[in-house]
Amino acid sequence: MTMILLQAFFGGTLAAIGFGVLYNITSKTTLLLAGVTGGIGSFVYQLCVELGMTVLSASFYGAAGFTLAASLFSKLRHEPDTMFLVPALIPLVPGGTVFQMMTAFLEGRLYVGLGRFLDAMAIAGMLVFGMMVVSAVLKLVLFLQHGATRTTKKITRGAANIWQGVSEGDGGMISIMGNLPSSHTTGRRLRRKKWNNAAKTNASSSTTAHSSVSARTDEHQAPDSNAEIQK
Repeated sequence: MTMILLQAFFGGTLAAIGFGVLYNITSKTTLLLAGVTGGIGSFVYQLCVELGMTVLSASFYGAAGFTLAASLFSKLRHEPDTMFLVPALIPLVPGGTVFQMMTAFLEGRLYVGLGRFLDAMAIAGMLVFGMMVVSAVLKLVLFLQHGATRTTKKITRGAANIWQGVSEGDGGMISIMGNLPSSHTTGRRLRRKKWNNAAKTNASSSTTAHSSVSARTDEHQAPDSNAEIQK
C-alpha cells in the first residue's frame, strides 16, 4: 500500500509539472509547488481508494486536498491559486472514462457509452464540488478572522444612529450597516434643501438675464427718443 501511495504521489507530481510547463508557468518554484499540489491530490485520491471508498468519494477528497494545498501555496507565494489548481486538477480528470465512452460509442455500444458518460460527469461534478466546498470554508474562516470585526463595528454604529434618530424624534430608520443618512426624514430635508438652493439659483439667473435684456432695450430706445425731441 505504501508503494502504491508513493507512486500516486510522484506520478501526480510529474503530471502536474508537465501540465504546468504546458500552461507556461515560468517560475521554477511555482512549477515545483504546482507539481506538489498535484501529487497531494493524487495521494489523497489513491488513499481513499485503498481505504475502500468509492471513486466519487475519492474524487471529492482528492479535490479538497489539492485545493487546500493550492490555497496555502498561493498565500506563501502571493500568486493566484489558479497557478496551482489547474495543473493539479488535470491528473484527476476522468480521461480514461471519457476514452472508454468514446470507444463504446464508436463501436455502437450506446448503453455502455452512456454509462461511461454518466460516470465521467459524476466524477467531474465531485471534483468541482470538492473545490467549491474547500474554497467556501476558507473564505468563511478568513471572514471570521478579519471581516467580522469591521462588520460588528458597522452594526454597532448603525444601532447608535437608530437610537439617536429615535431619541431626537425623527422617527426615521437607517441602514443597519450605517451607509445611509441618520433617517429618512433627514434625507427628505437634505433633498428639499438641495431643491430650494437650485430654485434660488435658477431664479437669480433668470433675474440677471431679465435685467440685462431690459438694459439692452433701453439702450436701443434712447436714440429714437432723442431723434423725436429734435424733430
